[in-house]
Amino acid sequence: MVRFKIVILLLITIFTCSGCGIKTHKNYGFTEPELRLNTGAIHAKLRGTMENIDNKASIHHAPYEMLLWFSSSIEQNSSCLVNIDSITLKNSETGESVLVSENSEAVFRERSNGVYTASFNYENLNLQHTDHELEFIYSFSKDCGLGQTLVPISMFFKKQYSERNISFWDTVMGI
Repeated sequence: MVRFKIVILLLITIFTCSGCGIKTHKNYGFTEPELRLNTGAIHAKLRGTMENIDNKASIHHAPYEMLLWFSSSIEQNSSCLVNIDSITLKNSETGESVLVSENSEAVFRERSNGVYTASFNYENLNLQHTDHELEFIYSFSKDCGLGQTLVPISMFFKKQYSERNISFWDTVMGI
């Protein structure tokens, strides 16, 4: 019985001390633009690097990773490629442009939900936390049957800031 009381007392102390510790998470993020097309959509996302400052704070900030993907509900064969030429990010405040990549290509793959996607991933983008305009030109390979013309696209990332407190219990519960 004495051991049981000691264990209970020890558990109460551990949970009380760790439950009181709250960590503030700051996210210097951006909106996720989406452009609807006749046969699908183009999606883009900027994701910041996570850094733990100390036991009381964590932050998402530069360098950013940009995810860009094309989705289509129409069945695409494995030889259907999306080609992207000269993709740039332009800082809306300063007008400064960052060349992300000269050209890249991706193949459409079927996902578990039946949607076909072609994905691009651009890493280590050292951007300021201001609004940015994404500009690129894309085309499909002749195997897609969708036309091969070059299509210019412009999408906007609006800056967003959020701050939330995360307690020990949030972490334990997976929140």
